[in-house]
Amino acid sequence: MTYLCGTGRVSCAVRSVLAFGLMIALFCAFATSATAQDPFLPETPAAQQQNGGFLGFNTDDSTEAYRDLDSITAVEEKPGKLQFTERPDDQLLIVALVVDDQLLNEGFLVYLDEDDILIPLGVLSEMLGFPIEVTPATGRAQGWFVREENTFSLKYPFGSITIGGQEIVLEGQDKVELHEDDIYVNKRLLEKWFPINLIFKFNELALYLSTEEALPFQEEAARREKWERARMVSAPPTLKLDDSVIRLPHRKFAPPNISVNHNMSAAKTGGVSTHNSNHSLQLQGDFLYMDMRSGIGLTTASDGDNQLQNAEFTLSKTDLDGNLLGPLKATEIEIGDTTAYNFPLAGGSQRGRGVTLSNRPANFVRDPDRYLLEGFGEVGWDMEVYQDERLVDFFTIGSDGRYSFQALPLRQGFNLFRLVFYGPNGQKREKFERVYLGANMVEPGKLVYEVSALESSSPLFDPSKNPQPDTDPTFSVIGEYGIRKNLSANLGFFTGPFAADDMQGVGGGIRMSGASMFAQGNFFQSLDGGHSASVTLTGNLSKQIIWNAGHTEHRGYAMNQREILRESFLGFSHNFSLPALSSGSYGFDVRRQLRENGTTETVLTNRLSAGFLGFSLTNEIEYNIVSSNAQDNVLGTLTIRRRLPIGNFRGRLNYNLSDAQTLDSIEIQFQNQLSDKMFLNTILNSTFGDTPLNTLSSTLDMTFKKYRLGVTASLNDDGDVRTGVNVAYNLVPQSLKGDYKMSGDAADLSSGNLMIQPFLDSNGNGVRDEGEELIPGVAFRNAQRGIEMAAGPDGMLSMKGISPNAINRILLKEASLPDIYMRAPKNELRVLGKQGISGPIDFPLVKTGEISGTVTAYNHIDQEETAVENLLIVLKNKQGEEVARVYTEYDGFYVFPSLPIGEYEMFFPKNTTRDKWYVGEGTGPVFKLTSEEPDWFDGDVFIAPHRIDFYQSFPESERIMERSSAAERPAGEKLGFIGLNTEERMP
Repeated sequence: MTYLCGTGRVSCAVRSVLAFGLMIALFCAFATSATAQDPFLPETPAAQQQNGGFLGFNTDDSTEAYRDLDSITAVEEKPGKLQFTERPDDQLLIVALVVDDQLLNEGFLVYLDEDDILIPLGVLSEMLGFPIEVTPATGRAQGWFVREENTFSLKYPFGSITIGGQEIVLEGQDKVELHEDDIYVNKRLLEKWFPINLIFKFNELALYLSTEEALPFQEEAARREKWERARMVSAPPTLKLDDSVIRLPHRKFAPPNISVNHNMSAAKTGGVSTHNSNHSLQLQGDFLYMDMRSGIGLTTASDGDNQLQNAEFTLSKTDLDGNLLGPLKATEIEIGDTTAYNFPLAGGSQRGRGVTLSNRPANFVRDPDRYLLEGFGEVGWDMEVYQDERLVDFFTIGSDGRYSFQALPLRQGFNLFRLVFYGPNGQKREKFERVYLGANMVEPGKLVYEVSALESSSPLFDPSKNPQPDTDPTFSVIGEYGIRKNLSANLGFFTGPFAADDMQGVGGGIRMSGASMFAQGNFFQSLDGGHSASVTLTGNLSKQIIWNAGHTEHRGYAMNQREILRESFLGFSHNFSLPALSSGSYGFDVRRQLRENGTTETVLTNRLSAGFLGFSLTNEIEYNIVSSNAQDNVLGTLTIRRRLPIGNFRGRLNYNLSDAQTLDSIEIQFQNQLSDKMFLNTILNSTFGDTPLNTLSSTLDMTFKKYRLGVTASLNDDGDVRTGVNVAYNLVPQSLKGDYKMSGDAADLSSGNLMIQPFLDSNGNGVRDEGEELIPGVAFRNAQRGIEMAAGPDGMLSMKGISPNAINRILLKEASLPDIYMRAPKNELRVLGKQGISGPIDFPLVKTGEISGTVTAYNHIDQEETAVENLLIVLKNKQGEEVARVYTEYDGFYVFPSLPIGEYEMFFPKNTTRDKWYVGEGTGPVFKLTSEEPDWFDGDVFIAPHRIDFYQSFPESERIMERSSAAERPAGEKLGFIGLNTEERMP
């Protein structure tokens, strides 16, 4: 990457720097993996010693002495000598693995085991994108699948498995075998563990796999396809909420999720010792029928500077259907500590106490040059931000739990932001923001508005000793009206702090979009006489090449109100896929600015992002040309990431290609999993220049059932030392009364809990009425998370892992029903999730019964009762609705199985068989099934010429009379009454 500029002042050393950075990454990766044993060789004592410890902790995978500090017991013994299973070659099959009608592997090896097959766990996990490491040499399989909360741990001799922290004992029909090349598991067991279904067709030698939810490799493929397809779409996809989706209502108050974090540290710098601590408390849950999020922090220091800070309280509510605030039809509202909507060319991203509301649809973008990513995350977690798979920033979430990122200008069409969160204990969570620029134009005749009213820079509650200075309030309102399908106009008013002064004015603009281009023009007229104008253009030269251009100009403003008076921008981005590289992108842009002091500055930026040999590489070079005599700056940043079997590697190299051509700094981070519950995070940071400094810091994090513990130590060249201890835990409500449970799982706070109460629906109305009993032991499965939970002795279940703002599928485990005569009218709940605890949701179960018997009639020819064959019987409920229909067998037998408890009536439709024996409306006897008597095995029915009823309902004298009347009637003649037609009919 060499810049050819007229100044001739840019070095060609970029290529060497890239090579140098790549060599560093490869060396670190190979150095760490060099000590890892061949997984197909047994571990030697020397190797065991090399795998030893850190800070005195044994890191051998087979030892979990530090499983829980509350109950330290004897260290588990290593498993006995491993016994490998060898199956004969005639049981080995080479089959095709087909996933959702796509051939994934045509040489997949399985073993035939009687009527079942054995499947290699490690190979299957790799193909499905599950980060599960299978090590036959130690008899272990560890990792997680679909989401990091779904932890997976399987250990020889395979008596049980731990999934999501829950131990499951393997049953007799479950088969897990240790082979020298992999761990083989039977098909039934894999379907139980993972959200997949497997069908093996021997005649085709094919294994068909279908998924209950999108797996990682499918999500990536779908993203790529959607990415390319969505650039030209005319409207963004929306979450479809039909009547089958359960919306969880907010309560006036529900026990909140509570997160507590304690951090204590001590340092010795320049011979001076200090100590301080930070404590934070965060709550989230229902309050006043809204989502409540609040938090506060306390800092203490050895110099006596102790104070409360980071106080925050926010109430918010989102309704995708737009049913908030009555006629305003708002989709979102936020009260308390909130952030103002951006107003083009005026103040934006103001934060303070106030209120914001809007009726904008999801992913609506007002200003493509100032798109803001904002949200909440876990305190202390690392965060990476990708824009269209290019790493643009990473940082650590502060003590207030909030992140805010000013994204780069959006391009026309589909923009994908991927937010990756890394927990201190190796957790990994991803969140996606999908933005369609130009595709989400306002529909013709509709108005989209945004209103912000807040006291800028003034939190709702500020207990700190040095509160932020008060500023004037911010008020803005802007509406955009759809004129035509691809044309809309907006107009609004803004007043609030701007730079060191205040600004008031009117703004407006127009937006247009076409097949491959988006254009937006804005103006702002200040009441003080200044005015601004901007135009933004973005589009596609092809499906792979995107361009952006824009110009902004400000005139008539007072000094120091507008630092930049004029700015022009032009950029290109090219997405590519090469055989030696994974998908990546290359971009180049130029930006020229005129400042208030008269200087001009031109910034050239070159970006490359791709994957190579398992590494994810992002390199960015910025060439800054200033019109004054100042030295031009050529700065670069190379970021490298790699996931290894023994941990995660990440490095960042900052370099300077100006005259000095030096390295500014190198940061290398390596995160190693020592055991299921223990992680080591090591960072080496080296800065160069006039004051070089090397700093080595390391953190040992441990996750227990009830809390998380971290120990930190760092040392630099100057002899400065810092140590610290961090303790974090969650208090998660298990019911609407609270019933708090202490948890060390950080995922508990990013998801919700859903209370479900399975009950016996005696009257069949689908609603739990007084006196209808709850059913303990009924189990459900969260299809999105793979979590299974069962109702307790009180019949109440609290399902964890509910994903907010997504449709969660909760599946009934029918095998858990306590009675063979019990079933559910529906086996699935589709729930639009939210954080905190919600519910309870009634889940009706009904007792089922059976009606069976024989149908007979009097045959006057034989002068005896005979079975009625092939007679259609329809069963109706009390509402007259058809429930089921059957035909009698050769001996007159019929059966209606699996009927819910209730009252039913037989009906005999008009047909040839019925007309042979009966003339009438076809109404038959009434059956009533109860919970006490769910079966009616003696439902014998007799057909008389004038009525159909239970056999026992006919007295002997009446049956004789029926026989006599039938005998007197000529053959084939039908008996009539009440004016019915009595013509002879052929049977």
